[in-house]
Amino acid sequence: LFSESMESLLTRMKRVDVVGATTAPSGGALPREWTSVERAGGHVTFMVTQGGDGLEARALAPLFPGATRIDVRRPTLREVFIALAKETAATGRTEVTI
Repeated sequence: LFSESMESLLTRMKRVDVVGATTAPSGGALPREWTSVERAGGHVTFMVTQGGDGLEARALAPLFPGATRIDVRRPTLREVFIALAKETAATGRTEVTI
């Protein structure tokens, strides 16, 4: 199913939760590596497919003015599968490159 190990996949991908975001990320279009973006009021969640260990909340803070909390964590396997399934459904492709 995947061309890389689950451990590598879970290390590379990150789940981001932003609370209190009053506006969409500044700077125009969302980065390509952000998938499964969901917005509800001031809460934004998304997966970063190329996050690695270097992605930190403080690097994302300028993109979300007014955010009261930004959490970056390792996703669960379920979250990875859902993100990939949504991407596949949205693009109509039968194969997802991650």
